[in-house]
Amino acid sequence: MTLACDFVTLSPMPRKSARLSPKNRKRKTKKLKARYRKIAYAMQLSAVFLISTIFLGGYLVYKYLNMNFAAAYSGNTFYADERLTPSVAYIVVDSFEGDTPEISRLEYIIYDKNNKKVLKYVLPVKTIVDVPGDFGEATLSKIFLVASLNNDNPLDAGIQIVSNVLFRTFGFGVDYYIVTNETLSTAFDEYLNEGKYGEFVSLNNILEMRQVMKTNISVKKFYELGNFIKGIPSDRVFSREITQGYLNNMSIIDDEIKDTSFESIVSQERYSIAVLNGTEYEGLAVFGSRVVDNVGGRVVAVNNSDVLYENSYVISGDPSCYTAGYMADIFGISNIMSKEEAFDFSDNELDRADLVIILGLDTATRLY
Repeated sequence: MTLACDFVTLSPMPRKSARLSPKNRKRKTKKLKARYRKIAYAMQLSAVFLISTIFLGGYLVYKYLNMNFAAAYSGNTFYADERLTPSVAYIVVDSFEGDTPEISRLEYIIYDKNNKKVLKYVLPVKTIVDVPGDFGEATLSKIFLVASLNNDNPLDAGIQIVSNVLFRTFGFGVDYYIVTNETLSTAFDEYLNEGKYGEFVSLNNILEMRQVMKTNISVKKFYELGNFIKGIPSDRVFSREITQGYLNNMSIIDDEIKDTSFESIVSQERYSIAVLNGTEYEGLAVFGSRVVDNVGGRVVAVNNSDVLYENSYVISGDPSCYTAGYMADIFGISNIMSKEEAFDFSDNELDRADLVIILGLDTATRLY
């Protein structure tokens, strides 16, 4: 006999979900809200930290790019940074240890960004020059010694006197300077001649170098000038030794410098400019007109002023124009006036020229 069995699969009974009491539900909701608040707070802190890090990093990069390698006398470099022909005085001294270092090498360098070339003028340090500021004659190598005669900081004063000598010699301003000793000069020679940065790629190296150099060039401008040199062929770097023959006939140098200013902002604005000597120093206006001519200005009058002026002035129909600011900057003049403000000035050139430069006693010591 055979038994047959049928198997029946029984489904489990569904469980009833546990229901929270109102009290427990409220407690759980509070915990969730607290957790969400913590997460939101942590996210806010992270966002603030990230933004702060980005801002601080950007600020430090900006400060790094715009800091100077070393501080010394520095005038307003706005026009130097803006123009297409920045210039550098490269001064090599025997030592930084004494108060009156001796100059062993002096170069004046003009970067012509428009014509993609560099003009380098080497001045023999044994050359005797008439030092501006009633110092009399001295050899270039002894400039810092001359500066120590009536100044407590001969190094900074000497840099300014060297700049004044170069300004008088070339009729073109000095925007930046580099002063270093013989040891570091090898690295600077490679930088100035070929755009090689060598030891200057490290911020730590730069900070250590402050003991043996002074400059008013920012890190940003330093690399900008180096890249410019590196980007032009070597035959676009022109080097000349300024012999006595050049000093006796500076028109040769003037022609070279004027070529760099052919398309400058000053030349493009085309203001007619009069230069007046407001002092008793002979030839001041003639020198001033040479400077204006070299930077691309259009000189229409050179004369003595009707009266003597204690202070120097730039007077323009438009005192906010670039040319007015540039002329004030290159001559070291702090007074820029409109023609309406100069109503009590008696000089006839105010009616004949768009812009009048009056060189007074305050700038005479730098120029004469």
